[in-house]
Amino acid sequence: MPEIIKWEVPIKTDIRHLELMDFRMRLLHPMEIYLSVNNIQHWKLIFYGYVGYIITLVTHMPIGPCMPASIGFYEILDSKWMFELHDGSPNKPGNCRHFVICCNDKIIEVIGRDYAFELLTVNSDRISKT
Repeated sequence: MPEIIKWEVPIKTDIRHLELMDFRMRLLHPMEIYLSVNNIQHWKLIFYGYVGYIITLVTHMPIGPCMPASIGFYEILDSKWMFELHDGSPNKPGNCRHFVICCNDKIIEVIGRDYAFELLTVNSDRISKT
């Protein structure tokens, strides 16, 4: 059975509300996930190397032992999905990991390796890097 652990992220505030604001993916470019934390902080999560992703509405998510129950950032060890993506090989090519971001109304799962977080500032009608 997979083990769920907390994913250590640079967001140090107590997360009570986590919202997916935007999701951008273009061929041969990093995946960008824009998140709002407590309606105060805005973050961009960039995955430079990813193999697969799933975005699921919480209302359509089956309740089970392999998904976290609360809002936050997690990693699934010994992921069945990652095992299946790699044709049953126990090796994890490219040091991929199974990341899970549990928002208030969506669950985002990414199989990837290199990532970065950027804290953004909100300037009236646009968001920019701090």
